[in-house]
Amino acid sequence: MVIDDEQLLLKSIEKALEKVGYTVQTAGNREEFLSSIERNIYDLVILDIHMEDLKMEEIIRLAKEKMPDVKFLIISGDEETTVEHPFIQKPFRIEVLRSKVKELIDGKDSRT
Repeated sequence: MVIDDEQLLLKSIEKALEKVGYTVQTAGNREEFLSSIERNIYDLVILDIHMEDLKMEEIIRLAKEKMPDVKFLIISGDEETTVEHPFIQKPFRIEVLRSKVKELIDGKDSRT
């Protein structure tokens, strides 16, 4: 699941991950996110820290309520922040995103 209010970024991430075999759902706002977690279970949620109608803490809390084992990858244009989840700074290379997703889902460093 990818959550971001930038539609171009959502589509880019979706295509980049689908190209290497991942099934990807996207949400661009609160309503889409809530609807999606009611119907689906995800291994990983990729989310932007700054969105207009959703706060990172709220996304994490709601997702964990429905999917206790879900993992998170935080993306943001800010310099690395003090979040307790893996982080990638925007803009990022697709290879970096794919590597981090593989690492989180497979539970091992994909560079080895």
